[in-house]
Amino acid sequence: MRRVLICSSILFLLAAPALAADPYVDAGFAPATPRPDPDLVVVRELFYGAGGVDLTDYGLGGPHAYVQSVYFRLFVDNNASTVDSFTGLVIFPAEITILGFIRDQSPLGGELDDGLWTQSDTVFGIGSDPDAYSETARGFETGGGVATSEFIGQISDHSFVFGLNVDGGMDDFRVIIDYGDAFGDELSFDILAYDVGSLGGAEPTEGIRVGDETNPVVFGSGDFGEFPSLLEVPLTSTTPPIPADALPFEPLASLFMLRDPGSAARVDAYDTGRDVPIPDMFTIATGLGNPRGITDGNDGLLYATGRGGGFATFHPWLGTSTIDTTDDLGGNNQDITNLAGRDELFVVRGNGASSRIDLVDASVPEVTVSHALPAAQTDPVAVTDGPDGLLYVIATGGTLAWMDADGGSVDHVVLAPASGTYEDVTGRPGSDLLYLLRDTTGDTAIDTYDTGTGAMVYDWVTFAAPGTPVGITDGPDDHLYVLGAGTGGPAGYMELDAATGAQVLYHAFMDFLGPNLGLTNLAVHPTVAVDDGAPPAPAIRHLAAPNPFNAGVEIRFASPRPAPARVDVFDARGRFVRELDVEKRGDGLSSAHWNGRDDSGREMPSGTYLYRIRAGTLAANGKLQLAR
Repeated sequence: MRRVLICSSILFLLAAPALAADPYVDAGFAPATPRPDPDLVVVRELFYGAGGVDLTDYGLGGPHAYVQSVYFRLFVDNNASTVDSFTGLVIFPAEITILGFIRDQSPLGGELDDGLWTQSDTVFGIGSDPDAYSETARGFETGGGVATSEFIGQISDHSFVFGLNVDGGMDDFRVIIDYGDAFGDELSFDILAYDVGSLGGAEPTEGIRVGDETNPVVFGSGDFGEFPSLLEVPLTSTTPPIPADALPFEPLASLFMLRDPGSAARVDAYDTGRDVPIPDMFTIATGLGNPRGITDGNDGLLYATGRGGGFATFHPWLGTSTIDTTDDLGGNNQDITNLAGRDELFVVRGNGASSRIDLVDASVPEVTVSHALPAAQTDPVAVTDGPDGLLYVIATGGTLAWMDADGGSVDHVVLAPASGTYEDVTGRPGSDLLYLLRDTTGDTAIDTYDTGTGAMVYDWVTFAAPGTPVGITDGPDDHLYVLGAGTGGPAGYMELDAATGAQVLYHAFMDFLGPNLGLTNLAVHPTVAVDDGAPPAPAIRHLAAPNPFNAGVEIRFASPRPAPARVDVFDARGRFVRELDVEKRGDGLSSAHWNGRDDSGREMPSGTYLYRIRAGTLAANGKLQLAR
């Protein structure tokens, strides 16, 4: 797997409007024509003009005066059996609005896959040949086959993420953009090539092909008969090959999600700094069986448990994993967690009549001792470490039990929500609260329990989606994250401010095969030896709070190596905003404060910003949300 960065601000220049234009020559795929090398082709398609376009038939509403389609297509190489993939983040200028996407089974010309060219089809440059277009020939699949991890998702008015995974052909989609008041003199946008090959495919060797007004041929466009723009927008050419510079994956700024597609358990990652999902980061082909829970350990690794004793270990920095089994002690394992200051992991197990917490030595792995939970708790579903150093177990029916790591201080309380069943529980550093995730049949609620006072707040926050919640965790930026099951459709994913419950981000575009089962963050860098003998790489630990912010935000960080530090702020397109003053604090900590202004003192608008910390040869990235 290789993660690379392309941030070249791809630029398309416009020519004067043409009085008449014939369709560009379509190179096509004749029998003797070899398939192109693996490329991501980006084509800026037909301008419709300023007359106003009603896109209701496309599910995009209207009228829209200045509309255009940008077309993305990924090819396989000359071996038709090869699987190729590409995951990226695309950022348009702030003045451009994304209206939506066209992919398989999207309406074209008011009908699905009608195979007919109409005037409305030319809005998106489909072509002039009535036999040239076929929805089914394009291929954008989710939920089955090799492309189970394809996705397109809008994360702001002018940015989106996507993942294509193609086997023996091509996969593609169109993004529909609105310029607003007038077409600009140019269109530029950034492509962050975040994961290449991560969906199970090979790496594109020829890079990204973009517009080139000197080439009148739509390279490798098959029988689609691409139509020229009314403004002679250029079509394709070759950019330099994808660079070898790796885009650092930031495990400490990511979440990790356990998923069960039925035959091989998967762990997906989600980069919270860039809001990019990374499907299929780990695959466990056999052994885990009925996966149930995932956690980070105090050694900086990830661990998952199966219902019958399956036990998996994941190294998020090296991308390696191992599978083992612990003793099957009867009943079903339900969840797993760590506890500060302890080397063991803690698995909650239930058999319908009683519940236990098993201490697992991950180095073997084996259960070293087992402790009984209160008899009232017969249906445990999740376990978490509490802020008071105790283990807390929530049952679906509402029994909240706790004990210490040695089996003492056992007690419980019976909760009485108005409706629903509990699905998960988490704490967060610096707070006495537990956050309990509850499924209320169609809606989702989060209740809070104060471990110091025993005070319970039902419906601390409620929301309609995700309608089938399965997991909650604390994470980067002192936020909470909620994950939906994703069965029968895309998984809901929500980011919340842990102090107020305010929604920071919600989307539902991760339509991956099989249900999600839970999620976790990663608190520390690995401190254990790895199989290849490579020492663990040092990392900068960092946290920004409050986040979202209005008046100001403090970025606190600690570097494992003494070196002068620099903190810079960038906007969502990667443009420099400001260098921050760094103040050294006690205990090896440093901090930098940003008041939401650029280097000239001008107030920056609301939106997402990125910060980068550099200390010697080390670097770390994070996300800031400015809310004016």
